[in-house]
Amino acid sequence: MARIFEVDMKALTVSESPFPKEWLLYGGRGLTSKLLCEMVDPAVDPLGPDNLLLFCPLVLSGTAAPSGSRLSVGFKSPLTGTIKESNAGGMLGYMLGQQDVRAIIIKNIPDGDGWWLIHIDAHGQMHIKGADKYAGLNNYDLQKSLRQDFGENIATGSIGLAGERLYNNASIITTEFLTNHPNRTAGRGGGGAVMGSRRLKAIVVEKPAETFKFPYADKDLFMKTLKRHQKAHETSPLMGIRFIGTAGNIGNTARRGILPVRNFSGEILEDEKLARVEPEVMRETILGRGGKVAQRCMPGCIGLCSNEIRNKDLEFLTGSLEYETIATNGPNCDNTDFDLIAEMDRFCDNIGIDTIEFGASVGVAMDAGLIPWGDKDAIYAIMDEMQRGVGLGDKIGLGTDLFGREIGAKRIPTVKGQAIAAYDPRANKGTGVTYATSAMGADHTAGLVHEDGHVGDPVKEDEKPYYSMKSQLDAMLQDYYMCTFNWGSTMPDPTIITDYIKGAFGLDVPFRKLNELGIETLIAEIAFNERAGFTQKDDKLPEFFSTQPSGFDGAVFDLTPEQLQSAKQYRVLLEEET
Repeated sequence: MARIFEVDMKALTVSESPFPKEWLLYGGRGLTSKLLCEMVDPAVDPLGPDNLLLFCPLVLSGTAAPSGSRLSVGFKSPLTGTIKESNAGGMLGYMLGQQDVRAIIIKNIPDGDGWWLIHIDAHGQMHIKGADKYAGLNNYDLQKSLRQDFGENIATGSIGLAGERLYNNASIITTEFLTNHPNRTAGRGGGGAVMGSRRLKAIVVEKPAETFKFPYADKDLFMKTLKRHQKAHETSPLMGIRFIGTAGNIGNTARRGILPVRNFSGEILEDEKLARVEPEVMRETILGRGGKVAQRCMPGCIGLCSNEIRNKDLEFLTGSLEYETIATNGPNCDNTDFDLIAEMDRFCDNIGIDTIEFGASVGVAMDAGLIPWGDKDAIYAIMDEMQRGVGLGDKIGLGTDLFGREIGAKRIPTVKGQAIAAYDPRANKGTGVTYATSAMGADHTAGLVHEDGHVGDPVKEDEKPYYSMKSQLDAMLQDYYMCTFNWGSTMPDPTIITDYIKGAFGLDVPFRKLNELGIETLIAEIAFNERAGFTQKDDKLPEFFSTQPSGFDGAVFDLTPEQLQSAKQYRVLLEEET
């Protein structure tokens, strides 16, 4: 029976309850936002005892749906002050699905200064255990210790020193399929700090002693639907992601003026620098060192977007290395040294910090003249300082927004306190609308708008808010059901998703109902933020995007406040269907 665990860190107790049948269509971001809106006062201190930390697998968790067991982590964010959901692939969500766990609700703060971990054993029982022996460990050493103590058949979510120190940009790191390396990240919004404030070092989930058998309502229908999905994916443009994962976006965004260069200056990356990080060059480097491309982050995924990257000594360095990490830690910092970018990614995963925030902060420091552009030694020095908790590295733990304000930076690329991901909104205005209006802040997972040409959607300029709105709803549903690369190949035939639901739960629901639930969640998230003190005045991009033109074609982000607000009228999307 699907179940919920509630963990009281003050009492150090665990209670278990069945997952309500009326919640079957809630999972991932849909469930984290539902619980936060119902159980948390939006005015709470994000690091105080009244915030919640939620771990919720997706609706199809435990089934054979590709990436259907991804994980959403929910909390009020110490970085943004808003409601927050941060999602991750890897094995933690998958293993929770195999244990038939649909939610872990963590509340309160323990007495004293000890550290704890949550352990779900092979028989499905949850325990709170002392974790002082792991304090001070970063994630790679922590994984080795946890496997020595709990065995190899585990999945974990953990924090490094960044989470222990309550850095606003601290992340929660989960382990990847096959390698067990800690390089899949619930990175955005400071969830690692919320976890650290609970004195919670790790969640450890063992493989169940008996193979989990999902109670399909109609397994034959579900498996036929899976085959339809696989066939649809094989003819989808998304198959291209297997070339080198999302890193393949670099050349495309550079040539369209979207790639952030030197702290979102609007400048264009020089050809000789771009040549060092072209997808073909990175792929050749990875494979030439015995690394791998087209890897799964969890069993059963058909997207295959992960990579295994080795250093010059042919030793494992990092995994995945997403486009957003490459762009913000690379050209955004005037850095096109592939090995240095990969080392920055490894450092962030190890200490447990959001790679986007880290790269954005380094770019701000360079732009402010604190360190030279692209200076390799200076970047190593910042990583060393952050490891030791001193100097500029320690200040970067504030997050890009507060850090930039503290050093008096003139160009701080943030929205609602969160660093803008790796798409310049002057040349990608639809995505800029999402950055400005999403309840999550400047989050690329909240709804990218894929545009044709340098400044335009394949529609009129004034329709960008509309396409942002559609993309925000699509992104929401992805966070209910599966990752974007598996979801995308279902969209020509949405009955794939509704047949998955019918085969899994016996529920015959139209796709319109899923849209309704997604819109309900988007509206609830905005209402949460309003109760937390946010207003329409907070729905904006930094002014420099409107005053400092893109060097690509002179474009600026020029949408009006009224146009931006029109991107929050989500119910219009339902009216269209009728």
